[in-house]
Amino acid sequence: MMFLSKIKTFFVIGFIVLLGISLLGNWYVVGQLETEKERSATLSADLLTANTAATNLASTIEALEKEKIAAQDRADDFARMRSENEKAQANVITVFKDRIQYEPCADTPLPDDIDWLWDNSETNDDSSVSRPRN
Repeated sequence: MMFLSKIKTFFVIGFIVLLGISLLGNWYVVGQLETEKERSATLSADLLTANTAATNLASTIEALEKEKIAAQDRADDFARMRSENEKAQANVITVFKDRIQYEPCADTPLPDDIDWLWDNSETNDDSSVSRPRN
């Protein structure tokens, strides 16, 4: 009987030790769980912040792309107008040279002729009287 009593005591002590180890393990796991829960909340907040920043960045990129397209359109319009102006200037020079070709002063250089721009738009005709544009 003594032997059975020692075995019972051994099993009871073993059970108590296992129970204690189990409780300590559970306490450790619960602590880790709380830590991971806090970390998860922090990561969720960071993810939400990053998502908001990405959305704002996408909106900014879209707005900048629209501005780029508008700027390119304005640049194309400016290039077209510049080309038209250059053609008009060349035409004015040609008309001017044709008109004075048989005049006695045709070979006389004009002072500051590079700065002259002729405007016939107000008279709407090809009269021989042109005036400089201001």
